[in-house]
Amino acid sequence: MGFTANFNLVHAIHHYADADWFFNKIAPVRSAKWDKDQRPLGRRSAWHYRLERGQDAAYYDVCLYHTKMIRYVKPDQHGYREVYIRGHDSNTSRSFLAHNIHRCYNGQGARFTDTENTVRFVPFSPYTHRADWSARLVFDPNGRLVVERSEHLPIYRATVTPEQREARAALRQQMKTINMIAALRMDTYRANAEWEEVSAYHKTLAARTINNLRHDVHKHGYDLNDADFVTSVLENLGQKVFDNLYSHYLTKNDLIVGTRWSMGGQRLRDSASALATNITVKQFTAALERAVMQVFRLDGKDGREAYPDFMPSSDVPKTFLW
Repeated sequence: MGFTANFNLVHAIHHYADADWFFNKIAPVRSAKWDKDQRPLGRRSAWHYRLERGQDAAYYDVCLYHTKMIRYVKPDQHGYREVYIRGHDSNTSRSFLAHNIHRCYNGQGARFTDTENTVRFVPFSPYTHRADWSARLVFDPNGRLVVERSEHLPIYRATVTPEQREARAALRQQMKTINMIAALRMDTYRANAEWEEVSAYHKTLAARTINNLRHDVHKHGYDLNDADFVTSVLENLGQKVFDNLYSHYLTKNDLIVGTRWSMGGQRLRDSASALATNITVKQFTAALERAVMQVFRLDGKDGREAYPDFMPSSDVPKTFLW
């Protein structure tokens, strides 16, 4: 769990007029740490929450520690105003943005109504790649977002490239023979099965074996055409994959008696050999194939695709707003 600050006693700045009023209301702090163009947003000793005035009050920066999170630019002669927003991936920074920006999604983005009366979503990407700001937004005198004059850094969704799909298909074809051999070894896997209580956050018991095989693939260029490598997959990885399925089955069905810290240790409600038969060939071969995919790093998504800029709020993927 990440640390998140409490901003209940920190004044929220929502626009330039608010910043200008607040800055002139609060007396400067008489301390060598504070500049004459800085004002505390909370306690006067809390320099890390502050408002900074630009030259001739051309803009105000809302700052969190050493980072300028929001900049409110003075409206022009026609009443149009600019707002700059910098995203960040820390819990405190996201909460700080949400504290200062209306209709904000956990500091990851916010909804704004544009000049066509459409509610737009603006993401605050934390991946600025040396850019000063994640979004530069222009608002008309009525507070509506002027989309054609605004911009923001893109956000992406992970995708699977055609090359990755082809590699997966080729590996599945190779796995057909290996799965047949693995199915014939089920009695061996069951007889040698080891178990331990697992939790929802527990890494797969095969993780270390997968990483070792990844190392072999990377260093020696092994593949499923190498007999010794296939033997290692069947004997070492196959057993660990079976143990993982077995342990999850025992835990899920409450078949383990006692705890790791109990005097008598832990035991099973039935014989290990009887319980191991509950892992079917279909379950095992599917899990083995997934593990081999991980060995060759074909389990993830290797591409990315940018979402449209200024998406209508209704089109925002729920997976983005975690």
